[in-house]
Amino acid sequence: MKAKNGTSVINGGYDLSSALGALKAISGTCPFPYPQGIASQALLIYETSFGFKVRKEEIESLAARVVEIAWTVASALEASNIQLSEDLVRNVGQLLRTLEEIGNHVKKRSRRTILSKLLNSSGDTSVISSLEEDLERCVHLFSLHTRLANVRLTNSIKEQGDRFSEAISQAYQTQLQLVHSHSSTESSESSNVNCTLPPAPQIFFGRSDTLDTLVAQVSGSESSHVAILGPGGIGKTSVALATAHHPMTRLKYRKNIHFISCEGLHDAPSLLGALGKPFSISDKNILPALTHTLSRLKDPFLILLDNFETTWEPSANRLDVENILTTLSRNPMLTLLITLRGAERPQGVAWTRPFIPVLPPLDSKSARQTFIAISDTSEDDPDLSELLEALDNVPLAVTLMSNLAQHTSCATLLSQWKAEKTAMLTRGFVDYRLCSVDVSIQVSLASERMMQNPRALSILQILSLLPDGVPSSEISKMVVDPSAIAGGITALRQVALVYEDSLHRLRVLSPIREFIQAHLPLPSIELAAVQNYYFELTRLVDAKGTFEDKEQLSQIQAQISNISCILAAALRSEASSTAAIEATLRLGDFIDYSLNSSELLRLALSAAQRIGARKLEADCICLSYTVFATDIESSKERTETALRIYRDLDNPELKPSIARCVRSLGDCYRRMGEFGKAVELQWEAVDLFAQCQNWEAQGNAMRNIARTLEEAGKISEAKAVVLKSLALAERHNLPLVSADNYTQLGRIYLELCAFPLAADAFRKAADLQLSVVGETWRYTYNLFHLAEMYTMQSRITEAEEFANKAYKVFAKLSREDLIIDTSVLLAHLAVERHNYDEALTRYHVSLRRYVELKWPGAQAWAIICIGNVEGLRGNHSTAWTHLCEGRQLYCSQKRMNTVLEAEVIMMMGKNALQRGDTTAANQLYITAAVIYRQLANQMGVGECLTGLGDVFLYHHEVSEAKACYQAALDLVKYLGLRRHIADCLIGLGDVGLAERDVASAHAYYEHSLRWYERAENLVGQKKCRDKLAILRAGIEADVIRGSDM
Repeated sequence: MKAKNGTSVINGGYDLSSALGALKAISGTCPFPYPQGIASQALLIYETSFGFKVRKEEIESLAARVVEIAWTVASALEASNIQLSEDLVRNVGQLLRTLEEIGNHVKKRSRRTILSKLLNSSGDTSVISSLEEDLERCVHLFSLHTRLANVRLTNSIKEQGDRFSEAISQAYQTQLQLVHSHSSTESSESSNVNCTLPPAPQIFFGRSDTLDTLVAQVSGSESSHVAILGPGGIGKTSVALATAHHPMTRLKYRKNIHFISCEGLHDAPSLLGALGKPFSISDKNILPALTHTLSRLKDPFLILLDNFETTWEPSANRLDVENILTTLSRNPMLTLLITLRGAERPQGVAWTRPFIPVLPPLDSKSARQTFIAISDTSEDDPDLSELLEALDNVPLAVTLMSNLAQHTSCATLLSQWKAEKTAMLTRGFVDYRLCSVDVSIQVSLASERMMQNPRALSILQILSLLPDGVPSSEISKMVVDPSAIAGGITALRQVALVYEDSLHRLRVLSPIREFIQAHLPLPSIELAAVQNYYFELTRLVDAKGTFEDKEQLSQIQAQISNISCILAAALRSEASSTAAIEATLRLGDFIDYSLNSSELLRLALSAAQRIGARKLEADCICLSYTVFATDIESSKERTETALRIYRDLDNPELKPSIARCVRSLGDCYRRMGEFGKAVELQWEAVDLFAQCQNWEAQGNAMRNIARTLEEAGKISEAKAVVLKSLALAERHNLPLVSADNYTQLGRIYLELCAFPLAADAFRKAADLQLSVVGETWRYTYNLFHLAEMYTMQSRITEAEEFANKAYKVFAKLSREDLIIDTSVLLAHLAVERHNYDEALTRYHVSLRRYVELKWPGAQAWAIICIGNVEGLRGNHSTAWTHLCEGRQLYCSQKRMNTVLEAEVIMMMGKNALQRGDTTAANQLYITAAVIYRQLANQMGVGECLTGLGDVFLYHHEVSEAKACYQAALDLVKYLGLRRHIADCLIGLGDVGLAERDVASAHAYYEHSLRWYERAENLVGQKKCRDKLAILRAGIEADVIRGSDM
């Protein structure tokens, strides 16, 4: 619109010419990619909007609004100190995508004829209206996150949500899961079953082997007598009912199945009354009358006695109750099926063999299926596995927790479990065992066998502190009074409060452990004895790192989780001792094996500070360097604090400790991109360790140097250092040092695209780690690298398998930094699957976490990956801006001439070609190829050559394109790079088509299709099939024309 003085003014009072001038300045001179990209897009839209005669006012209004918004946002981003965040990257991306859509529409419309514009005017109005809404939505998001108050908002847009933002938030913090009701209608076949029998369990997973055995036993030609044993809440009744309702069971017994709940039957007379009721027997002498009635049966009859321990457990009843069972079992037409809390069968009955073993918890898959069926939680919920593991897959606990999950996320429930434990597992009927885990446990604790053997409780209290259990022979070594231990263990076995695992260790299920710790903790005198046992056990850890004593190593491996739990409890205590801190530090590398290593070290550090033990405080800081996922500045500050403490103590014996600090400080500089300083400090640490003859620490420091050199792009130097370190480790028999060096060597081979050598190195490292400390994060890191390698080779299924396994282990170990890195890798795999929505969500979530951790290099890579996906989705201008922003942030970290920089430059070349800027594409591909060549990265060079072939083919320079494709193929064909090989072959097919060599083109396309199929690349497969279809159509047309002649 025009002001009174003739000046062009935008709604809200902005001068249009000033706005355009500012945007031109930002576009031309601003050093920041985001405001520059916004300004450039807005100028392009405004310039293209001229010359419209149809719907002129609508287009001009939209263009003016674009200028207004772009000026406001770009100016704010350029002038202010708004910190980079995931929200900002996402909102900029959304605004750029919207501007790109507007630009494409305006450009497309400007090319139409006047008649076409008139005919499509109504459709244009709708599109313009939609674009205006998208634009206002972007404004709203910016106003929320950057507080740009001078941008006008429309009321309608204020009410709109950002679906993409919601998706990221859901991935970042699990949201509410809606409830799906599960009706429990009985089968129409249930009419064949006696009405006293409860319905079959509607949700029943697992137990297939047990169920098959039970059904075979009760449905055989002869009568049988079977006892289903197990602890409370383990699912005995469900298994019994599933057996009774099985078609084979119903076929044999038809309606002759009688269910008796023994919960209210506390003696033999009440049991007899319940047994006589279905036969209408009410005489005083029920047993003879019942025996007589049963003897006249012509058809088989099954009696199911549920919760039989209520009647049989009291010693005063036991003989009379067993006499009843003995009498009944003599009838050849009668089958007895009982469920009994405990691990002991009543005497006097010839129980059918093989005995059904005491029921264990559900397997992981069945527990997950049960939980999902009840709660409708997503199968991919990241917290579900940890939640089920915390419950030990006990069916009652799983059922009660899944009911809670109908209205609460797994993440929230997991947090609540850590605070409330078993108290949260109730459905309100707190006095009923099937509705409360606590009540179910109390029933077992109140049994007569437990009451008669007080020693049983103290043993249970000890075992409740030990998640991995212990052999029974070890218990006597950790108690004040070792007498009567055997009798106590027997009582615990009889009531199924303990069980023996496959390694012959006595264990207690998680819900029982948590209940005992919360309500019946071990007295302090007895607790001290257990703690001292485990403090001494840590002395078996080989401080030299050779681990030659395999028996001692085995003892530590078997008890590491127990050690961690005992230490954590000791360190939490206000009376925490120096002994507990020293025992924690003695664990060394084994601390990574603990599920709560970061918590354990935090507790140790806090305890050392609380008691004023300065050296121990510094020791805890040093040991925690690789465990805590902290930002670089915090890591550097903590390391310098430890170094200052050691130097203040002025003790010559602390030289190894000072060396460890220097090594960690050097690693901080590596993370900061100051590679020269990092290498200098790390060599200083190597010299200090050599003076102390600490070969283990010296080898680790040399491995750190190799990693620094690798990241600095000095691959050959890195390889030389790591081989020296590996020789040192093998000379002094240091398996864990060797393992870490093999991992580093694998990383170097990965950079060199020597994939067989990389795979061999990673597997050697994993085997060594597994043999000494088990499934730690270091072991799993090798699986992560194998997943990376398979991703590079387009072996997608294998990559996903390893990546998902790594993700689960990292989550189990609470290694937040590695969880994020693995999530980025899974996003790469989603890109390979062309699942761009999932990939973007993962990249944005990872970016958010990297920002929180203040890791700029990782932030840059996440932004670059977001830009790559935007390009694949066709948003080329948006992609370009993200790539520029990411590259600028990466280079600001002093990381130049690395594989990552080459990769982003190559992505920019691809983007330039997609936008038709072949000059820029050519320069970018050559620049990237030079960097890759310097790093001896054949895969990168090959991909750049393929890109250059695309540029030449774009300009119809066929022979040059062919040479590039062939050279690229020669580089990558022996590396097993499936998608890259396919890309080269399809390029050669396009060359054949350009040369009118149809046979050659056809052969190349067929060959390319096979490689795309091996790479599981659906888009590439479709492209090949489309080209082959066109070729066939052309050949058929030539044949038809030839026959006509």
